[in-house]
Amino acid sequence: METVGELLRKEREKKGFSLKDIENAVNIRVLYLDAIEKGDYHVIPGEVYLKGFIRNYANYLDLNGSEIVNLYRINQNFDKPAIPEPILPQKKPSNTGKNILKGRILLISLAALAIILGVSWRLSSSTPSSTTVSTSTQQNQPFLSASPTAKSDEAPQSIVITAKFNDQCWTLITADGKDIYEGIPKNGETMTWKANQTLVIKVGNADAVNLIVNGRDIDKIGGKGEVIVKTFSLNSAKNP
Repeated sequence: METVGELLRKEREKKGFSLKDIENAVNIRVLYLDAIEKGDYHVIPGEVYLKGFIRNYANYLDLNGSEIVNLYRINQNFDKPAIPEPILPQKKPSNTGKNILKGRILLISLAALAIILGVSWRLSSSTPSSTTVSTSTQQNQPFLSASPTAKSDEAPQSIVITAKFNDQCWTLITADGKDIYEGIPKNGETMTWKANQTLVIKVGNADAVNLIVNGRDIDKIGGKGEVIVKTFSLNSAKNP
């Protein structure tokens, strides 16, 4: 089976590109491009970066990036040794007659208990309670505003990040521990994400993105072609 690296190398050579040409075009270091072509995946820092680099490299060669990533997954699964199925011990025969009888007795007991509880509930609910209205009123109290005006320096309730891209940049967004976006936004594209507690942004070309965190502009987070990971919490979103 042809590997991802062999396919990409053949297509690159067919189009007459060098690894340096690819580096300048997609902002991926020659070290990583060469590792992908040779199948030395351990050189690349993490599975997420590896898939993003493969997708970006394939798209530049006019290949379908998603299909090439799927081919990578197939290659990886094909190379893994098969795990033999465990031999489970045979169960000893049990006395099924006694078990069935016990089960029927348990069902009858549960049914009787349900009937008793149902009758008790109907009797209790039929008696009007003078405390019902006051209890409901107290439960609704927390939804009312405690003061007529809100404080301007009150801590934010969520994290909202807007990213403006001035070049192609592989991007991974993780909100509250869950990956919610992975892709390569286009030049001039603006995207927004939201999290309740923590939002992590990983980019493969830090110079290509400007961040706005809860309405505040963030300075450049890195240089061209630099892989950067930034984590924002509720406290950092208030004073980024």
